[in-house]
Amino acid sequence: MIISTYTPLIELEGESYTPLKRLVVYSLFGNAVKKNIIRQGEFLHDTRVHFAAALRAGYGKSTIKRFLRDVITAEGYTFSEPTSLHPEQLVGTVQIHPLTGEPKKVLGHLADDYLIIDEALEVLTHKEYEIARSYLNIALDPIGTNVVVKRQVAIEREEAIKYCPECTVGFFFHPIRIPDQVVYRGFFRRVFLIYISPSEIERELALANSMTRVINWDLFNELVGKLKELRQKKIEWKFVSYNPIIRYSKQLIEEGFNFSSKVADITDIMWFSLRDRLVKLSAILAAINNDGVIDEKAIINAYKDMYQFWRSQCYFAEDYVMLTPSYVQRQMRVRTVIDVLVQHSATSVNPVDYELVASHLTKILQVSYGLAKYLLDELITQGILSAVNTDRGKMVYLRANDDEYNKILTRYYGVK
Repeated sequence: MIISTYTPLIELEGESYTPLKRLVVYSLFGNAVKKNIIRQGEFLHDTRVHFAAALRAGYGKSTIKRFLRDVITAEGYTFSEPTSLHPEQLVGTVQIHPLTGEPKKVLGHLADDYLIIDEALEVLTHKEYEIARSYLNIALDPIGTNVVVKRQVAIEREEAIKYCPECTVGFFFHPIRIPDQVVYRGFFRRVFLIYISPSEIERELALANSMTRVINWDLFNELVGKLKELRQKKIEWKFVSYNPIIRYSKQLIEEGFNFSSKVADITDIMWFSLRDRLVKLSAILAAINNDGVIDEKAIINAYKDMYQFWRSQCYFAEDYVMLTPSYVQRQMRVRTVIDVLVQHSATSVNPVDYELVASHLTKILQVSYGLAKYLLDELITQGILSAVNTDRGKMVYLRANDDEYNKILTRYYGVK
């Protein structure tokens, strides 16, 4: 596959780096065809592959950044790595000529072609970067829906900075524990996160080979030429069939649910994003190989890579995403509800009184009666509990013997 052809240009040794190298090459090809928006029914996306690489210091960050800079500038486009993320530097500003008073719009880094954000966790977690974080989140949304606006107080409304960023963004950060708010704010949904931990043998190999390796300039120029060619193409995407997309998306979802309850909860947030990512990668391969015809071969090849990318993201979440007390509290409350229903032997043939369960919960959980009812209603809506109206009033039961509902318990709440 053509992605493999160009990964040797990224001078990182060892199989551990293969997913990251493949993802970086995908990002370059996706960047080249990003103006060709994928529209199908309610689905609308571009082909930009935004990535986040969790790498320790000395594990290849500079090599990746140098490779990307060399390729993008060789294509004749702008590559930037801002040292400050002030909103004016990201979005832009309007300068007033001191003599004529004429306004001049100066666009920021989001108007560049490719953007690298280093020390990304500071941007994602620190309050001082809250405005910059909002602009970045918007920029990562599909082109055409991602309008950023910045207007200075003394500037007329029609002179405000306003545009849709088309940049591809790569984030780098150290693999340290992060709060789950980063996940729930949407960062996990917007980027392909790769977690790399090379072995000592691989690092020793790099120590030796880095002194003798010679860049294959013919291959480099071939890549740049291919990207330039793709940038000129106007592609009309065509799906041969949607069935493979749906089938392989479900397999990715199931893979996430095979991890812990924490990762299962993140998988639930990623439900549609996993499909969107699979479509992106399939479209990129289709653009390279057959002018935008997204057939089953392209989808299968994209799935093979997407599977590795997604597992890497799941492993990172398993090891480094911290659960907040509110998340843990929710799990405990759900387990308490299930315990109460089990104690009452609440089944479809022996449902228990809804009001009685709510009353028990107020005492056990020390919550208000209204909150206890809200929790029950939420679980009914999720399909974890069932409710029936009888001549004795509203009754509830746990569908614990139903395999599908056991899966729901695990996926949503970590209850097994």
